[in-house]
Amino acid sequence: MKAGADIGLKLNISNCEFISHPDCIISDPTLLSFLQIPVTDAQLLGAPLFAGSVLDVVWSQRCDDIARATKRLMSISAQDALEGLI
Repeated sequence: MKAGADIGLKLNISNCEFISHPDCIISDPTLLSFLQIPVTDAQLLGAPLFAGSVLDVVWSQRCDDIARATKRLMSISAQDALEGLI
């Protein structure tokens, strides 16, 4: 934080997350102010980082998206689909 402040940058603590195992003991006051995220719930730009509960949820959502797209694609004739590519 000090190095960033020296060049005009400031850490927005309200946007910071600390990804750790539940048994991890945090003693640093700055890290204590971060939102603590369990490893099983960690995501980066909506993509799960590790196997766990969040991976199951995201996987289920993507399967639902594919099922919905499949139903929509069946209603498009092959000719209409090809015309869209030209």
